[in-house]
Amino acid sequence: PTRQLRQRQQPIAQDDPLRLLLAEGNPTNIKVMGMFLKKLGYLNVPVCIDGTEVINHIDKTETTDGYIECILMDLSMSPMGGIECSELLRKREETNLALSTTTPSSTTTTTTTTTSTQQQQQQQQQLPLSATRQPLYIIAQTANVDAETRSTCIRVGMNNFISKPININLLVEVLQLAYTTLHPP
Repeated sequence: PTRQLRQRQQPIAQDDPLRLLLAEGNPTNIKVMGMFLKKLGYLNVPVCIDGTEVINHIDKTETTDGYIECILMDLSMSPMGGIECSELLRKREETNLALSTTTPSSTTTTTTTTTSTQQQQQQQQQLPLSATRQPLYIIAQTANVDAETRSTCIRVGMNNFISKPININLLVEVLQLAYTTLHPP
């Protein structure tokens, strides 16, 4: 893996561009991860210091700048940590998916169908746009690498796991996997 990074002709962000969000509560870890991401070509990655900021940032960017595809999610942020935030994001995605696949009953009158369709459209507008497209790719980051923590991450819908302190070569592998999952060949 070390040779892979050194042999690259261009930063990973050019080969495997992702719209990243760094969710990290520790200022030192923010600096370290920021340096790693810049070295990999990911410039101007937004940073949120807790889960509430993550939710708000996703909602805001989806209505102004596009969308976030991948979150590097610290588990120990406060007051809302990565586990709770990921669980909430997945529930929002599931809710919006259910709404987008629901169709009004064909046995209702035209007036009822119109009202039902309007209600669905209003509900969809209140949910984050992230749920109307491919689910977010969430990478857990934590120093706690025990089996119980990994199991919890999987249970709440996280896609991958990277241990702290972060190894840049492992980060490259995890980001490449995220890219190929989100953008299959």
